[in-house]
Amino acid sequence: MIQLNSKIDNLHVLHSEVDNTTDELYGQIETVKASIADCIKHIKISHLGHEVSLRFVEERLWDTRGVGDNVLLTQFQYLSACIELNKLVENEGRDIGGILERIAATIQESFIDKKRKVSQYLLDVAKNDLKELDEKHNISINKIFTLLEEARTIDN
Repeated sequence: MIQLNSKIDNLHVLHSEVDNTTDELYGQIETVKASIADCIKHIKISHLGHEVSLRFVEERLWDTRGVGDNVLLTQFQYLSACIELNKLVENEGRDIGGILERIAATIQESFIDKKRKVSQYLLDVAKNDLKELDEKHNISINKIFTLLEEARTIDN
């Protein structure tokens, strides 16, 4: 009986050691998961930063070639990347105001002034991207929607 009690005590000790080891492993796993999540966030930030830079260069390229549709599409892609980047870095990323001004200028110069109708596709892209912005950009958003409506109703 004493031998059985001794074995039971040994099992309790082993069980306790296994519990402690398991708790340590769970703690280490949580640390690794947090580290991986942080790495993924930094990769996304880097990716979006590169995309923003690429879209800016692409916008300049289409502008020099005079392809207004592609300029506007690229500007909305730039805006979308900026919005996502700002979400990840808690609005410490890119300024949205400058791109909104460029979008408004492109609509005016490439569509309204040239009497060119904006495509439904570009209107859909605009709606999707602009709805992601917060209220501090309402004036610019309303200006863009007004210009888009004017460009949408142009008769070719």
